[in-house]
Amino acid sequence: MVALLRSRELTWSDNLLEGGFAVADFNKDGWDDFVQGGSGSDEGSVPIRLFINNRTFTCITKPVDRTAYVFGREAIGVLNLLIKFPGDKLVIGPIDVAVECLCPMSKVEFYVNDKLVYTDDQPPFTWKWSKPGFGKYLLYVKAYDEKGEFAGRDNVVLWKIL
Repeated sequence: MVALLRSRELTWSDNLLEGGFAVADFNKDGWDDFVQGGSGSDEGSVPIRLFINNRTFTCITKPVDRTAYVFGREAIGVLNLLIKFPGDKLVIGPIDVAVECLCPMSKVEFYVNDKLVYTDDQPPFTWKWSKPGFGKYLLYVKAYDEKGEFAGRDNVVLWKIL
């Protein structure tokens, strides 16, 4: 997917310098994404951001892959050594689920096993998962842009205890 975003009124912080670019797997799909743009320094300049191979504009940043959490904190020691395969996540007790978006969003919806559990309309988009559980869960988020249109989705599979 290629998206070209232009705006005379920049409403979000842009860390790219004019003409700057970044290459990374921003959406965690296994492919490098190329982002070019910057807000520019001239008053009349028009910021341009070009996303190549970007299937979604949102990403779950916590819980992190190959990590164990005990009551919201990253585990250290033997417990974390057991979580060694891609996709492995273990949560014991409550955890704050965090989401980052590449551009401004009006809201992010949080789902557990296809059930909407929380909607956050203020960045930074987070949800405290405090309900006890035991088993394997599909956690996913849906993001909506400033016009209220669907802008992307990200998901993780994790094991939750307590």
